[in-house]
Amino acid sequence: MSPAEVLMHLIRDLNDALLANPFDAGLKTTCTKFGRLLRNIIATVDRFGSNQRYLNKHKLEVAEFFDEMIGQVFESDVATTLSNRMTKYRRELFTLPRS
Repeated sequence: MSPAEVLMHLIRDLNDALLANPFDAGLKTTCTKFGRLLRNIIATVDRFGSNQRYLNKHKLEVAEFFDEMIGQVFESDVATTLSNRMTKYRRELFTLPRS
């Protein structure tokens, strides 16, 4: 699966999980942080294109996101499953293009 397909499937599954579990605080927090991270990266691409020089600034932000998520204990199986899936596909989710 391409990185774009992995990302699109994950976004769809996060949305579905949030709709099915609107009161799951752990899931909501993870989705909020993931959405913020993704919006920051998209804003950089909109402004500067997919030039690696500008996207490199997000490497630390991505690492911090996953460090927080890996250390978090979730109360629900849904949040745990999605967290494990994000960790498994970490490289595919945030593959930065080479310029």
